[in-house]
Amino acid sequence: MTPFGDDGRPTHANVTTVPAPTGGVLTFDRPAAHEKIGDGWGNWSHGYTGDIYCTTAVNCTSGTPGPGEESLVMTLPANTFAFYFYAESDKFATFHFTATAQDGTSSGAVPVTTPAGAKYFGFFSTDPSNPIVTITVTTDLTPTDFGFAVGEFGISNQVPAPVTPAPTPATTQAPTPAPAVVAVTPRFTG
Repeated sequence: MTPFGDDGRPTHANVTTVPAPTGGVLTFDRPAAHEKIGDGWGNWSHGYTGDIYCTTAVNCTSGTPGPGEESLVMTLPANTFAFYFYAESDKFATFHFTATAQDGTSSGAVPVTTPAGAKYFGFFSTDPSNPIVTITVTTDLTPTDFGFAVGEFGISNQVPAPVTPAPTPATTQAPTPAPAVVAVTPRFTG
């Protein structure tokens, strides 16, 4: 996986694309405000301080909600076989986010609590004939909840090896919980 590099464009500007480190661009279905943590967006999680893209076009911090802030469609560069991002609402509360790939593979509703609670969403495909084309992010925000942001992207145009489950140890000890993985193509990890 390759993290996206610094987006050198000005903050507080509306963008519809983000250059990908593997070539091509990530495209949003409508303008999103390019911001940085601490410059247009106040907080994130786990120390990340880079670029994010807010569904409240013009300026994430304007406090003026606009139509359609409850969802965002991201179209990925051609031949994307793994992609991750983080998401967080602008309003300080808990909302549920769902990420869905073009074939219907979904994260299900994931609770995300703001402030400083951005959550990871990841998809991958082990089928060379089935790259990830789009990911739609939806939330239970309302048009008056000031939108949400996505960012901290990572991408790969290499087909990952199939996931092989680890053998279950022959013991009476409770196993250590593992991260959730939905085993369909594309696959969601989170």
